[in-house]
Amino acid sequence: METNNRKTNGSGSGREGVVVPQLEASCLNNPCPSRFDLFEIKFEKECAFVIVLNNKDKAVNIMDRPFLEGLKDIITHLRLVFENGSPQPKYRSVFFCSAKEGSFCHGADVKMQGEFENWDECYEGCKQIKALFQAIEDLPLPTFCFMNAITLGGGLELALSCDYRYASNSVSSIGLPEVKLGIIPGAGGCVRLPRLIGLLASLKLILGGGMISASKALKAGIIDATYKESTTFPAQFLTAPPSRDDQDCFGEDIHTSWIKVALKETKHCKKPVNKYPNRFLARTWPEQQIIYSMTLKSIDNIVNRQFYAPYKLLNLLFECWNATYTEAFDMESSVYADLAMTRQARALQALFLKKSEIKAQAIETIGELNEANGDGGKGSASSTTAKDISGKIRVLIVGSGYMGSALGQNMMENGVEVLFYDANDHALQTARQRVKKLFRKKMDAKTKGLLEDTIFSTDLQDCLTKLCKGDVRPVVLEAVVEDIDLKKKLVKKVLSFDERIIFATNTSSIPIYLLGEEEENADRLIGMHFFHPEHNITPVVEIVPSERTGFTAGETILELAEKMKKVPAVVGDGAGFVVNRLALFWYGIAGTVLVRGGASMNAIEKAMVDAGCMAGPFQILDGVQLTTVLKVGKSISSLLELDESKKDNEKDDDLLQLVQEMVNRGYTGRDPLGNPSKGFYTYNNNKMEQNQEIKSMAHVVRAKRNPSTKANDVESESDVTNGGFSRIYRMKHLSQEEITEALLFAVINEACEIIGEYPSVTAEMIDLLLVLAMGMLAKEGGLLAYADTQGLPYILERLQYFKTIGIDIKISPLLTMLAKDSKFKFRPDISIEGKATSVEVSEWCPSSIGIADAAVAAIVSSGIAWLTFSQLSS
Repeated sequence: METNNRKTNGSGSGREGVVVPQLEASCLNNPCPSRFDLFEIKFEKECAFVIVLNNKDKAVNIMDRPFLEGLKDIITHLRLVFENGSPQPKYRSVFFCSAKEGSFCHGADVKMQGEFENWDECYEGCKQIKALFQAIEDLPLPTFCFMNAITLGGGLELALSCDYRYASNSVSSIGLPEVKLGIIPGAGGCVRLPRLIGLLASLKLILGGGMISASKALKAGIIDATYKESTTFPAQFLTAPPSRDDQDCFGEDIHTSWIKVALKETKHCKKPVNKYPNRFLARTWPEQQIIYSMTLKSIDNIVNRQFYAPYKLLNLLFECWNATYTEAFDMESSVYADLAMTRQARALQALFLKKSEIKAQAIETIGELNEANGDGGKGSASSTTAKDISGKIRVLIVGSGYMGSALGQNMMENGVEVLFYDANDHALQTARQRVKKLFRKKMDAKTKGLLEDTIFSTDLQDCLTKLCKGDVRPVVLEAVVEDIDLKKKLVKKVLSFDERIIFATNTSSIPIYLLGEEEENADRLIGMHFFHPEHNITPVVEIVPSERTGFTAGETILELAEKMKKVPAVVGDGAGFVVNRLALFWYGIAGTVLVRGGASMNAIEKAMVDAGCMAGPFQILDGVQLTTVLKVGKSISSLLELDESKKDNEKDDDLLQLVQEMVNRGYTGRDPLGNPSKGFYTYNNNKMEQNQEIKSMAHVVRAKRNPSTKANDVESESDVTNGGFSRIYRMKHLSQEEITEALLFAVINEACEIIGEYPSVTAEMIDLLLVLAMGMLAKEGGLLAYADTQGLPYILERLQYFKTIGIDIKISPLLTMLAKDSKFKFRPDISIEGKATSVEVSEWCPSSIGIADAAVAAIVSSGIAWLTFSQLSS
């Protein structure tokens, strides 16, 4: 057992052998059997009371109302036993553990947090949870928490209220992620964690909302020790507790289980007088001011100040650090209620919940393929399918460029066997370098061996042979250029090679039914569309079955997406699917405004970032690569033009003309390997600066597209000026508000078109996809949640106005119909009008300066003054 030396209290001392304990059901009546199991462990003269977290309604433990009420009853009963017991109490310690193999506790129920009706109710609810955890901390005997698996949010706050904490060395996720939901840790995490590990260490963990492993938690001082082999409370006891005479109740694994740790630690650890170490750092005003300023700058570099939670949380952590224990808990409850009752918090929580719903919906939709197409699919020639083949999934990446190499590395990192194919040997060598670069943070001996054994080949036939070797489920993931004829040839060759192979295409624009229209085995063809920039940045994938896709193809690809840790969204089979079709309008309107002189590139980018987008359209286009932008943009445009009703929306391709001009001049966009490159921005030595030539190129394109100008007469900016074309048509100058509305309202309009065409695509799905794939309007809860704040009548009115100034968008009939109802909401699930609170974010400053602070400040000031004087004198 590895221990944290900063707090032992006898930890680690104990016998070489362990007396096998006796176990029996607790004599207490269990007030909440649906959430907990209660036991007594007796060994020698000791007796421990065991509280086993076991939510029998769910796969993981979460803190819902029954959980909290049941735990309160248990702790209240325990306190009564201690207060009314004999001088020698029956129990010497209390254990908290879990019966769930993959979860100690995932934290509070997010749905419960959204049920508070007003600030007072939220504040009181927060205080009640704190009182419960304080009662655990105040128990007059040592409390032990054994974390066997994921421990998040309220689960970690429960552990922090215990005197001693232990975790299996296999635990990978310990943390307080509440800030990502627009709130803060509300059950004492902002008070207990900084006092346990120090202010500086806690800032990174709490403000980032990230998760750490058990080994890192041990180094930080969050836990006291780790133990080998993750084991839950012996499962057989949960249904039939063994008798006192059962001397082998813990089986042969006792020496590697947490029980061994529990027995040794309970015997030697006493109730600590003060479980928090004395912390001398960050106690003076100058120290705190420096730490605060540096942390604030770090937050500013990562998030927009329109996200309230990180900034309110930063201030709170400093206020709690300087307050008394009781005052700090009250401060935490107050700030929690402030944030929890904002629309932003409800929006972020709705997005979180939608992830699980999208996964469930994907499974249901794929399940329906079984009924529609069977295992072989409608019109299938296959006699054997992936469902008939046992074994692991093996993947061949066909097209090992920027996207393909990143996808392959992601799979390798998550335990999937991968082969790489590309017709170009240079592309393969680049792919090898990129995979190695993406592995750089985990480049150990095992990873080096994996890279050496991975096949990178220009022989497709040989790759397919090795892909299908053995008892496996072979998958080909195609990521070649957006060329429908090339993709069709690959589909035919691959599916005819082996009847087990599933062909997943990463096409960005081409409908799956078109790729399989001439293919007999189209039941094994499916779309699996990832997004730029790939690797682990975009945690979502569009799964696109055609009408002929079989169940087993869908089932295999869903499993692959899960292995890659991607949120799968099953979408309709049409040009551009959902995200790229919507993105085309966002990019396209941005290009129109830029080319026609409505606003500068910098103004457009700023408007989108200020509105709540992770990045502006031109920065994202650089990441996609300009040649890919051309191919995909032209493909979606031409495919949409097959539908007469959409031709008007695609007639103005200012963006594609501008990108073509840039490609003609040798611009590529951001280089995936980090080499110097040019696009809408210039990239050199990790610096990104706006490309100053974009303005002149936009002017050239505007001149070429002017009806009175012959395209051959204009080659450069000088031709425009000297040729007398300086007075060509120019759009009126747009304000930042008009830029925001033009770009976002155009996308809202197209979203209405998609919802009208595909009943399975909902407003919630569109919002989640755009947030996860493009970072669009997360603070609002997504695009259509943002539309609710603007009102559809206003959006319709503004779109009609934009048509008059040169931004011609064919207005969706569905939008026109919905706008007639002024009370219509796309996202009523996050509407909290009448009870929302407003939040102001201000910078923290200490309320008072003590004598020690004043002395240190005086010394620092004197030193600065002396240095300044010395420099002036010299």
